[in-house]
Amino acid sequence: MIKIMVCIALILSVTTSCEKGYYGENEDNKTVTPPDNKDDGNKKDDGTDKGDKDTGGGDESGDSGSDGSDTGNDNDETETQPTDNDKLTVNQFIKYNFTGQRWVTGYIVGACTKSIKNADFEPPFKYPQAILLADNPKEKYQGNVISIGLPSGSSARKQLNLVDNPKNYGKRISIFGERATYLGITGIKKPDGWEFE
Repeated sequence: MIKIMVCIALILSVTTSCEKGYYGENEDNKTVTPPDNKDDGNKKDDGTDKGDKDTGGGDESGDSGSDGSDTGNDNDETETQPTDNDKLTVNQFIKYNFTGQRWVTGYIVGACTKSIKNADFEPPFKYPQAILLADNPKEKYQGNVISIGLPSGSSARKQLNLVDNPKNYGKRISIFGERATYLGITGIKKPDGWEFE
């Protein structure tokens, strides 16, 4: 009997020591755990946005060259990384980890609140808290959009939200702000400038 109890205690201690730490609950009251510590360029987001900002830079394609065909020359990539003065596409804004403020250009394809799970891609819109941008004006896939926060009382909310400005839906716009995680995806929490194209 004692051997069985010792075995159970040992199994429980090994099992629980391998679990990830507890971080708390997100806006949907779901348990949030820390992301894996893998630097594979596919940063997972738990949707809680604790003020973490993406840092670093460069192409994080995750190509390890393990198939033996890597020439060792990083200059044979077909896509060049944008410079600080370039307006980024939505895809570039998602793909590259930049610090500081940047311009991003895309089409307003929807609205959202609290989490990307609440994305609304069809009018009439009911959420004035954020808009969603994409490279394609007909985009509906959440993985291809970024979120743009529209703080309460701000001129950004007054001029850009789709509840009060339904004519903005489908328009091409450039937005200036700091890259951050917002609504559980890459975006800009507080735009500092914008211009319709």
